[in-house]
Amino acid sequence: MYISKIKLTNFKNFSEQEFNLLNGFNFIVGPNGQGKSNVLDAIYNSCFAKSYLLIPDADLVKYETDFYRTEAMVQMQDSSKKVVVNYQKGKKKRIEYNGQSILKYSSHIGHIVCVMIAPDEQKIVQGSSEERRKLIDNALSQIDATYLEKAIQYQKVLEQRNALLKNREQSDASTTNQLFDIYNKQLSEFAGYIFQKRKAFIEEISIYFQEYYSAIVERNEAISFVYETDLHSELLYDILQKCFEKDKILEYTSKGIHKDDIKIVIQNNPLKKFASQGQQKTFIIALKLAICKYLYQRKKDKIILLIDDLFDKLDEIRSEELLKLLLNKDFFTQVIFTDTNRKRIESILLKMQAEKYTKIKFFEINQLSVKEVDYN
Repeated sequence: MYISKIKLTNFKNFSEQEFNLLNGFNFIVGPNGQGKSNVLDAIYNSCFAKSYLLIPDADLVKYETDFYRTEAMVQMQDSSKKVVVNYQKGKKKRIEYNGQSILKYSSHIGHIVCVMIAPDEQKIVQGSSEERRKLIDNALSQIDATYLEKAIQYQKVLEQRNALLKNREQSDASTTNQLFDIYNKQLSEFAGYIFQKRKAFIEEISIYFQEYYSAIVERNEAISFVYETDLHSELLYDILQKCFEKDKILEYTSKGIHKDDIKIVIQNNPLKKFASQGQQKTFIIALKLAICKYLYQRKKDKIILLIDDLFDKLDEIRSEELLKLLLNKDFFTQVIFTDTNRKRIESILLKMQAEKYTKIKFFEINQLSVKEVDYN
């Protein structure tokens, strides 16, 4: 699977622009502030019908226009498909496959398998547990429609339970207790499935991760993942029963899979406190590559990888090791990079003789002018 063309209309700073992409390495280069990252966000939007940065759709619309449209031509193993995401202010966003509307947003997830690495990924290490849960949910939702549906249902019931906790005194006590019991049972059912999938996911990517991390840094650094959850030893239903009085005081649900986390340890110390920025960036890249392999093993189709700001916090040696990894892994079909320095990239590619392994193309962006340059 790969995207042969992406067309942007009124998307962020682009009025109208097409990019004819290779099934190989595509480098989008140019000075800062020209819209390189916006191209990746448009591709991501085609895959997930939302911005990678979680920017509201209204804010993705180019200034002084009232709609945006992203159009991706996706080449499958034995067919092609035009995927359009169309948003107009004041109207519901539409997703189309070959001109036919997709009625359910969640049914689109997983059709174009994509992973993105961006400069702000430090939040996976430094940010709240929510950032790490999003990482897991994003991966699992691309290969398991049941997981996505149960995660959506869990969130809806959680919101209903929290609303009841805040307004319980306005309802009949008997009815309220019956509702709490219904919500607790529903949450426990959804949480049981989600917990098992998350646990298996973390166990598997831990194995893949160490391989890629060691390859990039060329030394052994013991990094481990610990899945922190309330469900290791108890059903969520029993946990919610025990925490009921506390939840009534807090007026929100204090326990559940919405509090799960991954504890990351390097050399027996918390990664967020003891790792350099370079180590953190290397960790994130290795983790995303591990997720790519996990997705490939289940989808049995190549993964589209987006890397924004290739050299951000990486020296040239680590960048070269990363490109070597990408050239030699069989689960990538297409990688799309952004960076400011074309000559630096070409120097590394020449040293690696990368053209022997994949097709290479450059797109130069400057003041919204896009120039396609074949790699020689």
